[in-house]
Amino acid sequence: MDNQQEITDSTQIKESPVHFFGSILCDTSATSLPHDFPFQFPQVQQDAIFNLCQPPSQEDIKEVVFSINKDNVAGLDRLSSAFFQACWDTIVEDVFAAVTNFFRGTPMPRSFTATSIILIPKNDSPQSWSEFKPISLCYVTNKILSKLVYTKISHALPHLIPIPAHGLGLIADIFSPKK
Repeated sequence: MDNQQEITDSTQIKESPVHFFGSILCDTSATSLPHDFPFQFPQVQQDAIFNLCQPPSQEDIKEVVFSINKDNVAGLDRLSSAFFQACWDTIVEDVFAAVTNFFRGTPMPRSFTATSIILIPKNDSPQSWSEFKPISLCYVTNKILSKLVYTKISHALPHLIPIPAHGLGLIADIFSPKK
């Protein structure tokens, strides 16, 4: 579809957007540090590892739930963050149990982690894949877990990455909590 050729074969129709958006969104080039990399990476302290693996408190979870924009599109289950926020007193124990299980290593059901990519046309009659905007729909539980993991990692990263490391300082900035 990108080179303006009409696709009629069902297999090609299925594979064409996957190939197009996959080539844009997935960087398959491997990078490695040079052998003469001048910095020693710090050793991770045991207490830092322990803190990364500890389940967050109910207050931490509530803070994350209420930080998710109520106007975000609902996930595939049609439950939005507005639902979680409005029903918090009723669902707090269930959400806390699910988050605790996740941090203890319990595999999450697919319903928690599934994400669907939806293609939104950028104009009234798109003729190529570049005329679509991909958006992802994921469950609020997935957003909650992602934000909690992000918070834990963002606190640990500055201790793990030597800031003046040729361009790697940007990584610490990317993961620094925004005000």
